[in-house]
Amino acid sequence: MEPIKTMESITPINALDTSNRLTYCQANDLFDLRMLGQKLQLGQTRNSHAIMAGNVRTRYRGRGMSFAEVRPYQAGDDIRTIDWRVTARAQKPYTKLFEEERERPIFIMVDMRSSMFFGSQHQFKCVYAARIAAAIAWAACHAGDRIGAMILSDHGEWDLRPKRGKNAVLAFIHALVDANQQLSNPAARTGRSLAQFLEDAQRIIKPGAMAYVISDGHDPLDINGPLSTLARHADVNFFKVYDPLEATLPSKGLFTIGDGQARTTVNSRRVRQQFTQHFNQQQQALKHALNQAMSTGINAPVNDDLEGLLLDVLGQRANALSKSLRGQL
Repeated sequence: MEPIKTMESITPINALDTSNRLTYCQANDLFDLRMLGQKLQLGQTRNSHAIMAGNVRTRYRGRGMSFAEVRPYQAGDDIRTIDWRVTARAQKPYTKLFEEERERPIFIMVDMRSSMFFGSQHQFKCVYAARIAAAIAWAACHAGDRIGAMILSDHGEWDLRPKRGKNAVLAFIHALVDANQQLSNPAARTGRSLAQFLEDAQRIIKPGAMAYVISDGHDPLDINGPLSTLARHADVNFFKVYDPLEATLPSKGLFTIGDGQARTTVNSRRVRQQFTQHFNQQQQALKHALNQAMSTGINAPVNDDLEGLLLDVLGQRANALSKSLRGQL
């Protein structure tokens, strides 16, 4: 691992280049993820409770188009679904059951707070998070799902209500870029917490939806309750985005770090153990909250190939997200 930027190479805030693809997400790059989105499959991992008809097969038994099973007729069943052949053989009425098709909105929740404005060698966390979010949005568009979004920043929240089609993805991408362009300092932590973000989601995300939370999870305290409540009526999948340098410091050496205004020198030999311990504590707290909510956690380090990561968890190589990745975090 190469050392962090030296003090001579630190860029002042007023000179930050918003066209740098590794520092700020670019709309054209997010548009180009459309082909990757077509390779992804956003799975349904639990019963849907949405009230609108759609093209997603659920385990809910109703009057859909796909035959599920035959069972004895019960009072209140529609007589039009009686299976007369089975009824004739058994000498008592049997009715057909079908898998009902329900609509499944996709909600993408992206953390664009100051802590996401960090990177060491590969790309900033906010850029990687935006790319994950855009690919999922394109996948939802390709599947014909309605796309809703929530973006958390230090300056407020962007809420995009569920809509279907390419225009919904484009609106989401532009909102992502707008929120991302406001970032300038990784140390300026203000605004709402992750727990409050999840509380807000409870009021916006309707039952039967799938929620993809993309965040570094740097403040996992107090999220157990809001996450569990949200997970009761929606499938929650959490992408934890982090830089490898946040997991462990180099074994030895003096490193200068800065936020564009202030600089400090760190002796990695003195703080390395505490630094790694702090990261592991955050990781365990988030994992505990996800396990308690029976939700999926996915590690997403910024040095991972984006296409490889998403194909592993959402592509042809993944049979079911809940089976292959639950508890991975």
